[in-house]
Amino acid sequence: MSPAEMKGFKSYLKGLYPQKTVLHHVFDYLHKYHPDYRFENKLEAGYAHQKIFARPLKTKSHRSNLFNTLGEIKNYLEDYLLWGEMQKDTFRRDETLLEIYRERNIYDFYKKYFDKAWQRLEQNDNLDMWNESRRLRLKHDRYFYRNTDGFEGRTQTLNETIRHLNALWISGTLKYACELSFITGMQKEKMNYPLLEEAKSMCLEPPYSGNIFNKIYLLMLRLLEEEDFEAYLELKQLIFNNYQLAEPNDKSLFYGFLLNYVSQKMKRGQILLYGEEPLDIYRFGLYSGIVLEDGKISSVAFNNIITTACRAKDIAFAREVIEKLAGNLEDKLRADAVKIAEAIIAIEEAQYDKALEFLNTGEFFSPDLGLRYRIIKSQCLFEIRSFDVLEYHLNAFEHWIRRNVKKLGLPNQEATLNMIKYTRLLTRPEGNSQKMLEELEKAPYLFNKAWLIEKLNDLK
Repeated sequence: MSPAEMKGFKSYLKGLYPQKTVLHHVFDYLHKYHPDYRFENKLEAGYAHQKIFARPLKTKSHRSNLFNTLGEIKNYLEDYLLWGEMQKDTFRRDETLLEIYRERNIYDFYKKYFDKAWQRLEQNDNLDMWNESRRLRLKHDRYFYRNTDGFEGRTQTLNETIRHLNALWISGTLKYACELSFITGMQKEKMNYPLLEEAKSMCLEPPYSGNIFNKIYLLMLRLLEEEDFEAYLELKQLIFNNYQLAEPNDKSLFYGFLLNYVSQKMKRGQILLYGEEPLDIYRFGLYSGIVLEDGKISSVAFNNIITTACRAKDIAFAREVIEKLAGNLEDKLRADAVKIAEAIIAIEEAQYDKALEFLNTGEFFSPDLGLRYRIIKSQCLFEIRSFDVLEYHLNAFEHWIRRNVKKLGLPNQEATLNMIKYTRLLTRPEGNSQKMLEELEKAPYLFNKAWLIEKLNDLK
């Protein structure tokens, strides 16, 4: 809990339970040492009991009283957190009140909160599957609870309920088909989603054709089936313009789809067409906040953005990413991830010795950071023409990747071994460079591919 939440909970306890003095003493003690866990010894039961009650913890009764009080605090804390969530989510609050008034058969108040909840949904521009689900639940409850409408009114309510049910089914089918595309590696031929074609057909007809999220899902599915750069640009613009309406899981889906789609196209050689797209998407991710998941960013995603910015020669953006996102990295990985980022920038500025200084001061104990560290170091050693050290490094790198294949996966192992192979060949330029260039361009799994091709062209 944040300090503000702790302060709010303290006021909550004192306001609702002013007579529970023992509970307040225990909570005040906990609050004093929250969240500084350097003082763990002061949270030990015996020490805490002595400080709170001014007597040693000697009997089972003393221990039981202390832990019963802690349990009581936990229960009140859960009530407080639930209350806080209700204040943030107005629909959930209204829906809970509707249930209370329905159970107590207080129709006037039920009708009042039904109208309020429905009005909020009508004013909400977000027509994703979750909003349709809320509309469906309200219409269902309204129909079956003390419905005094005549035949026409009841028929109209049923038809509206069916419409919301259809809308929920269409959006859900399209959404989960798009999710399935990630599981299958964004390969259309591996997808087997029942009734998808029916959902695609229905969403093109009124009243479902105006749903912006369905348009996004349809474009995503279309791009899996056919190559269409204009459709990609339309999808990107729809996402950029409407992401604020989306739920967090949809935001992640849209952002991830754009990145994965562009990455696949570039791997297939369409660099001229899609070359500037990754940086554009990363900018959107940074400025919209979508790049963060639960307030965090992985070291892999962080350094991918830095690498993309440097390839686009946008050092200023790379440094902006470090400034804005370094604090969102996992604590134990932050220092190493930032050193990798600084090394990538130094390489782009042709300061290879400076890059090696960053690399030589890190630990890089995580597999992902360890892999990136070794790839970048190989590049630096080649650039400064330290070929003897490079050969020793590549030998050690080869042993390391074979030992860590379970953690990094076979594709990463293959991409690494190919990079090691071609880096070695670069140090022995007596071979057929044209033949090697053709092999490089065809290699499906290969780290540092663009750099290797650039160095090979320099040898011609």
